[in-house]
Amino acid sequence: MRINRDLIGMQLDIAGGALLEGDLEDLPGKGHAIEFRINAENWRNGFMPSPGRPMEWRVPQGEGIRLDTAVYRGQQISPFYDSMIAKLIVWGESREVALARSRAVLDGCRVDGVETTIGFHRKLIDHEDFLHDPVHTRWIETEMTLDTLGEAP
Repeated sequence: MRINRDLIGMQLDIAGGALLEGDLEDLPGKGHAIEFRINAENWRNGFMPSPGRPMEWRVPQGEGIRLDTAVYRGQQISPFYDSMIAKLIVWGESREVALARSRAVLDGCRVDGVETTIGFHRKLIDHEDFLHDPVHTRWIETEMTLDTLGEAP
């Protein structure tokens, strides 16, 4: 089922004081999505920026996979701006499906020429706490260390 709603318009209306039309229960949730912000950073070295030119830049495509990026092979990634090079969103009918699909996508990514956070994301989604315990917005900085991640992929 697809709900055709202008979410940005709704947000602007609400910010302007308008009431939300209908009940939230009228907007059924479906599935589970995980967003990965892929940065040109060396996660094994304190997330140090990794400017340069990706000489290879491939991310698997397919059902439930959305990649938002403006980076292309050979493009200079500057050290002077935000290091995010892509936003990868993986969706599945359930959290388990989204995680399995995420593992496959992250394993299939190919980047050469700059360090990225892809390996960090791959380790993160298999971390015991991430899989089984509640995490919070500061969980990575307070609970995770390179030791808890194990060997790099």
